[in-house]
Amino acid sequence: EEFHARVAAAYRDLAAADPQRWLVVDGRGSIDEVARRLQAAVAERLNRELSKWLKDTNAPMPRPPKQ
Repeated sequence: EEFHARVAAAYRDLAAADPQRWLVVDGRGSIDEVARRLQAAVAERLNRELSKWLKDTNAPMPRPPKQ
């Protein structure tokens, strides 16, 4: 128990020190609840990074390939 608490604290410290690199998601709840939180957090991060990249490069929005 104490070991796991120290490991979790170390990861929280890493995430706090470099929030652009780490994403912290609450793991409490059902698998589906955690998966939804994780998907939402990743989608938000990807959208933010894509928007920033597009602004920085003045590139057009990429389009999905035609099927």
